[in-house]
Amino acid sequence: MKEDNILNGTHSLKGDWEIPGYENLKVPVQNFIPPTFARLRVIKFNEICCKNFPEPRGKRYALADPRFPGIVAEGVSNPEGKRYRLCDGRHRVLKMKLNKIEEAVFFVIDAAEFKIALDEGLRMEHGKSSVLKKVSG
Repeated sequence: MKEDNILNGTHSLKGDWEIPGYENLKVPVQNFIPPTFARLRVIKFNEICCKNFPEPRGKRYALADPRFPGIVAEGVSNPEGKRYRLCDGRHRVLKMKLNKIEEAVFFVIDAAEFKIALDEGLRMEHGKSSVLKKVSG
């Protein structure tokens, strides 16, 4: 049965976005959600390394709702050496940038939490996941 879930995307680690030991891994975005809302932070987009933006069209762009915070990892390897690596929210960030917005609220996870999410992604990929998360709205 398919879950109703607005966070059903993945963070893929391919090409410039690879982390040694996690090459070509696709991690469910749900794995990055911090356990508390206490780490919501306003962050300027120029501090975030983000994959290339898609064209501003299509269903994913149309459904992107900037009212929901994205997820960034602080202090994690990224191709631009920036403070934050975007894990979720690329279409929302694009929508805001096109509307001349320069910053937004994000969930912030640290490097240890990022690694936990990657490790859980590996376990899920191999059918050995011990954590079953459901995020519902």
